[in-house]
Amino acid sequence: YWNFDYQYLEKQKFFDILFNIGNLSYYWIKYRSIDSEYLKFLNTFKNEIDIDSDLYPLTKFCYSFFYDLIQNLETTERIKKCEYCHDYFPYKKNKKYCSLKSERKTCGKRARNKEYYQRHKKEIKPKARKLMKEQRECYKNIAKNNKNPTETFSKN
Repeated sequence: YWNFDYQYLEKQKFFDILFNIGNLSYYWIKYRSIDSEYLKFLNTFKNEIDIDSDLYPLTKFCYSFFYDLIQNLETTERIKKCEYCHDYFPYKKNKKYCSLKSERKTCGKRARNKEYYQRHKKEIKPKARKLMKEQRECYKNIAKNNKNPTETFSKN
């Protein structure tokens, strides 16, 4: 453990951070290309960054190199950030979300569904509440009529 007048930081964790940032940077400098493995590694490393990493000035300094690398990749139009899940995907003009075809994620569909719900909330909510109320009443009736409510479902 290292102690620099703040909480202790494990040496192995520090070396892992440096190793990951170094690998990402080296691959980008050497090949100047982005493939699916690189993006997968980039996204997993981004997701592993601790929220409380600001407690350690040393890790904050290391992560600044990672954020500089991401900024460089974005300015050279190699990657773009998904507006829904905030992962990175290969850059394509006018593309805002991860796609099922290339990233195997349905962020675009989920974002459009969310936007549709926000626009039509006043129409959707009363219908959903009514259906939920009917469903609860149905379950109550089943429970009253049967001692074991799972029997009715297992017979079908």
